[in-house]
Amino acid sequence: MIDEKFKGQNVPNGWFFNGRAYVDYDGKACVQHPSLEEFVTQYLAEQNGTIGDYNREVQKQWTNDIKQHE
Repeated sequence: MIDEKFKGQNVPNGWFFNGRAYVDYDGKACVQHPSLEEFVTQYLAEQNGTIGDYNREVQKQWTNDIKQHE
């Protein structure tokens, strides 16, 4: 999903996308985006932030519920 999202975009210096693969100036080709690891790391950080926000809200509601029933 992440590789498809950035297919052919944000190609780092020294690489180009030929429509099928990413090729560096030495002719080395790969089908995955050269920056895929960075994109995955960024995606996971965003998802973890969203999950953390949700968990903090649930914890806050849970704490409020406990206080109301004391």
